Amino acid sequence: MADFQANWNRPFPRIVHPVTSTPLPEDTDIICLVPGTDILLLSTAGSVICWNAKLATKFPLPAVEFNHFILEVSPPWETSGIYSIAFLTGDNVAPVAHIHIITITHEAGEALILTSVFSEIPVPHVHHLKSVFLGEEMVGTISVGSNQEDCIVSLCPWTATGSNFHPDSTRAFKIPGNFSNHPAAACFVFEDHLYHLIENGQSVQIHHISRTSLLSGKEGEQSTLCTSDIPGDFRSSWGMVPTTLLYGVSAVFVRSTDTKTRITFVPNALTHEVSSPLAFDVPCVSLIVEGNCDLMWLDHSGFNAALVVHKPPAAYNLLLVRYHSDTQSTSLHELKVPEAIDLSNMKELCVDDSAGTIRLVNKEGLFST
Repeated sequence: MADFQANWNRPFPRIVHPVTSTPLPEDTDIICLVPGTDILLLSTAGSVICWNAKLATKFPLPAVEFNHFILEVSPPWETSGIYSIAFLTGDNVAPVAHIHIITITHEAGEALILTSVFSEIPVPHVHHLKSVFLGEEMVGTISVGSNQEDCIVSLCPWTATGSNFHPDSTRAFKIPGNFSNHPAAACFVFEDHLYHLIENGQSVQIHHISRTSLLSGKEGEQSTLCTSDIPGDFRSSWGMVPTTLLYGVSAVFVRSTDTKTRITFVPNALTHEVSSPLAFDVPCVSLIVEGNCDLMWLDHSGFNAALVVHKPPAAYNLLLVRYHSDTQSTSLHELKVPEAIDLSNMKELCVDDSAGTIRLVNKEGLFST
């Protein structure tokens, strides 16, 4: 790990292994990457498959079938050898969605078992759906009320084994959250506490709903833990949550204009207190880069964000923005790619800090590592 960390700390990190390119199945999208492995979860033509990126073939595991469209994907829930995500499918019209929880059991980089549970759940204001979250004991959604000033949390019990999934026990309650200015949002569960982050362009607000409130379904024990100002005025936005919060980053928000992109890291600290196991005493840290962000992926730790940016009229760059928790600062690195890789033709990328790799997928489905 030390070798690639030193390489990634260079202003222009070097390619240390030959780049290989293999085709993915037709019309696929990457849902997630299991860190430190070659295991990808892909969506393709109404199904989800487990893909071996090293061998460019499907793992011999059953596909998960679904209808409609994938609306949202949760941050993963992970423990040793087990990796789970939840995703919602729907048609943006009906007041219900279909929730799927997929669990990959893996060992030594091999996907051994792929299991899934599925149910229809009510999702209030499905056309205003903002987030889906997954924890060790619960799965749920956050949507926005018609007044744009309330968020509705819908959740149901679940266990990591998947054998205790009770969609009939779904309950809902309101939490604060002003969405009148179309902010970006991120949501995650940590030690059965729910954290909802709202980034409105000028600040990041962090709302907390305690474990007691979530498990009881009552609206008490909510608090706004932090409001942190961020610089600049940017338009389009989105947020991503790392696989784990143990390293000290809870989310990264990206906003772009036609000529600039702002990347904002939201630090956290572990407290393991009953009232809140996370604290947000450190202000957000932002970096502004030249160019409009076309693609972005956040790694397992939350310390590394890979971006493809477009600098009009024709320049495209692959950038790595790194957060340094010891100095509470960021650094910018430009990654050189072989001439055969056309960054203007990319549709997806992913970064794995466990392996020191960045992977690119072009619009024809060619997967390059």
